[in-house]
Amino acid sequence: MKNLKKILLIVVATGLIFSCTKDNLDDSDITVESLLGAWKLTASLQNDIPLELTECDLSDLIIFDKAKLMHVFNKDGNSGANCSILTLKKGYTVRDNIITEDDGTEITILQLQTFEPSSLVLEFEETYDDEKVIYKETYVKRQ
Repeated sequence: MKNLKKILLIVVATGLIFSCTKDNLDDSDITVESLLGAWKLTASLQNDIPLELTECDLSDLIIFDKAKLMHVFNKDGNSGANCSILTLKKGYTVRDNIITEDDGTEITILQLQTFEPSSLVLEFEETYDDEKVIYKETYVKRQ
């Protein structure tokens, strides 16, 4: 009877170990190669509250290239014809699921799904009038 209990305990423990999914990304998940390409904004949260995105917002792009340069194309305005474009080009590194821009700004990679459709969720913080605002943005990879 003791052997049966031990066998059942081992079977249950083994099942639990292999059935658990990763909640957090680990260092091996994110590489520069996994980020390469153009990513299009699809959703944004501000302090966990969904933002209503305009047509201009939905045209925002981040492009990661092989030279470890991040090209950011932010559009501002209400519609395609009236969008003003802010283009930024920054060097970056990736370590511990953090993208660090050359100026020291850190962007946390919350999720990177590389199978189709590829998606990327980024989190970053900005300060306005001494108040911190946390943004979470979801991007899909452009083909």
